[in-house]
Amino acid sequence: MKKIIYTLFLLVFFSCNTETNNDFIIKDSEMTNILTDLHLAEAYVSQLKLNTTNTLDSLSYYKQLIYKKHQITESLFNRSMAHYSQDPKKLEKIYKEVKKQIEDLDSQLPHIDETENLILKEKQDTIESVVNKNQPFSNKNKP
Repeated sequence: MKKIIYTLFLLVFFSCNTETNNDFIIKDSEMTNILTDLHLAEAYVSQLKLNTTNTLDSLSYYKQLIYKKHQITESLFNRSMAHYSQDPKKLEKIYKEVKKQIEDLDSQLPHIDETENLILKEKQDTIESVVNKNQPFSNKNKP
């Protein structure tokens, strides 16, 4: 009888785990925000034109800042990525939202293409030359 009670006790003890694996996974919405920050950091570092070692060091530094910002650890992030990788549809949904967030941020930035930039420069040069010619007290107007 003691063996049966002991066996039942062990069975109940190990089967009544109140924490599920999902308690140790970052929620979809927060994962989206973290991945957005990580991809922006990667894009920024890639624009710095550093050598490989400095690029990896910089990226590692920014990753740590992002983990700290979101109050997570690297192991929690890695565990969550492994979890979402097991469900490609959910990961695709997260990445669609990441893409949307990056596009929204991009749309908030001022965009000047090269032709607009050249036209503005020409106008500025023209204005400066007119102003310089018409200065009443400049040396150019003295006889």
